[in-house]
Amino acid sequence: KNINHLEFFDYVSPEVQNSISETGRVTNGKLRFAVSKFVNEQITDFEKGEQLDG
Repeated sequence: KNINHLEFFDYVSPEVQNSISETGRVTNGKLRFAVSKFVNEQITDFEKGEQLDG
């Protein structure tokens, strides 16, 4: 978990936000889930953009 390996986005996962609010911590599993969900949404948005352009 090296901050130099990260790229920041203007997005906060509701699951991560709720976990931090409730417990002050986030499990690795919740982080993995949030990242996976974000990536899948980005891919879907990209593919929709590709279909609209072509």
